[in-house]
Amino acid sequence: MSEFRTDSEALFGAFAALGNPYTGIGTSRSKTENAQVNTGRYHLNRNALEVLPYRDELLRKAVCLYPECAAKAWFHLAIANNKSGNNLPDLMMEYIAQLANKEDKTQEEDEADIYGANDAFPMAAILARQFGKAYILMGIDDGKEFSEPVDKNSIKSIRWLQVYDCWELYPDWGSNRTRQPLFYRLYSHASDQQYGAKIHKSRILPFWGNRLYSRRNYLKTGLNDDGVSVIQSMYDAYVDWLQGIKAGSAMLADYDVFTLGMKGLGQRLLKDQQSGTNEGQQQIIKRSLALDMGKSVVRGIYYDLENEEPGSVTRSYGGAKDIMESLENRWAAASGIPKFKLFGEIGSQGLTNNQGLAMRSEWAILVQDYAHNWVSNLRQLLTYAFFAKDSPSKGKIPESWNIEVPFDLQLTDSERMEYEKLAADRSKILTEIGAIAPEEVRSGYMGSQFSPDYVLSKRDAPDEGTRGRGEGETKETGRRGDGEMERTDDASPVQRVIEWNGLKIGLQYLPFQLRHGKMLPVGYGHIQKTKGADGMALDVYVGTKLNSPKIFAISQHIDGKFDEEKLFIGVDSKEEAILIYKQVMPAEFFGGIREIMRSEIRTDSDELLTDDEWEELATVTAADFLEVAMEL
Repeated sequence: MSEFRTDSEALFGAFAALGNPYTGIGTSRSKTENAQVNTGRYHLNRNALEVLPYRDELLRKAVCLYPECAAKAWFHLAIANNKSGNNLPDLMMEYIAQLANKEDKTQEEDEADIYGANDAFPMAAILARQFGKAYILMGIDDGKEFSEPVDKNSIKSIRWLQVYDCWELYPDWGSNRTRQPLFYRLYSHASDQQYGAKIHKSRILPFWGNRLYSRRNYLKTGLNDDGVSVIQSMYDAYVDWLQGIKAGSAMLADYDVFTLGMKGLGQRLLKDQQSGTNEGQQQIIKRSLALDMGKSVVRGIYYDLENEEPGSVTRSYGGAKDIMESLENRWAAASGIPKFKLFGEIGSQGLTNNQGLAMRSEWAILVQDYAHNWVSNLRQLLTYAFFAKDSPSKGKIPESWNIEVPFDLQLTDSERMEYEKLAADRSKILTEIGAIAPEEVRSGYMGSQFSPDYVLSKRDAPDEGTRGRGEGETKETGRRGDGEMERTDDASPVQRVIEWNGLKIGLQYLPFQLRHGKMLPVGYGHIQKTKGADGMALDVYVGTKLNSPKIFAISQHIDGKFDEEKLFIGVDSKEEAILIYKQVMPAEFFGGIREIMRSEIRTDSDELLTDDEWEELATVTAADFLEVAMEL
């Protein structure tokens, strides 16, 4: 039976494992003892690759973020010289999106895990990043066996898409040693030694995580294939990152050096030297160990007040942040995702400043580049879809078509209005120097948000202009479409009359025309057959978003006194209305803004209508002046 010891040396050995309870590495004497850093590299098996993204949010982002964002932006199909109808591209994209929802779906199809393209593509891409490679099996009804090449001319329908990872669908290399196998086989769950029937490569769409262009099995993945999991490539950097955090924490925790002064220390050592023994040295060592053990366990120190003087040497430590940042940079680089996106560093404040916009622009470019990896598979699927007899193309493939990858950058309202202002300022300068014509500027509104339900009422356009202001008059007059005179605050002739929510609006200025020496970013005119508090027709600024039902009224003050209200339609928010107003009027004229109801605007011909009648009227007579602006 071993001797039970309670002396300081024995206690030190027993409690050494508690030396650093915060980081769990090292001992009380040295934080590098019993610690292993980067001692080996480990191959992750299927179970680890399957579980890790669910246990760690950073790994989940690394696996899912690119596919999820690419799927959100998706793709556009462009067909040159389309003779089958302008909506054929949309119909074809809808066809491949609804492959799993056939009206004549069989019971077997109803019970299977089948998808349309919008669901199958991101799912396959996520599995590829997680496991190394994944596949989409296309259920093409061409009268052939799956082991035979697809017969394009005999495709009746594309029935479904199924998604498999690289453990479920194997390449069958056979004697073929090219870089792409001719056949694949589905794994059979009945026996680990059995494989399903052959599937020809023309029926398979492959997706890669990290792709290797050499099939030599250096990584010993157990799969004779050319894809490597993103998690596997990140794992070593991830272990180093976690170990670095632990080591850095230990270093910072013990950076203040403990000191202990012992009275008579030199005399004891000299006595040992003279007597030829080390009894005094052993006593000193044991005492020091006991003191050090006590400091580490209880986070304090006990000592002999008469014979010992403890203290510490405090040193400033710099560089911890740089070490952690370098480890994070390596982790982000291994993931292929920018650090600001992986660690969520844009933040709520960054979304509205230039730095945040630059970050989101960079991410949109990276997602666009990633989405290009899907184009070849999407092109193959759409080619089969064009040949399918039940598709919108009725088995005819266009002479020229292309897949467009969008640049998906969502601007905030403030950013959008800021860039619209910059574009308007630039157009104004170019127009004034004669570099471009106003007609060219107006064509830029093709991308604005207009509703297809809006119609232009050309029949109400006046055939004569409004009368100009006379000497000494403070207001001007304009002519109504019915010949009666109405007073307006601007003598400019009405160029067009539009209808919006039951109101007839005389547009005296179209977007990018000059008024009072300033270029208007929106249209401007008056609401016909109305009368404001000053007896004049109500003035109105007309934005491009005429699908918005909102109406705002800005109180205009001149010399500190109320002058009149300027109405705004075709805008989404008060902030947008204020920004437009201050572009064309002095900022000191702004006296406040309020949102008003349509029922507050009364015209000469108005009758009392119910809210339902106003809503019905609004859906029928809302007007859009884009068509007119393009004609001028």
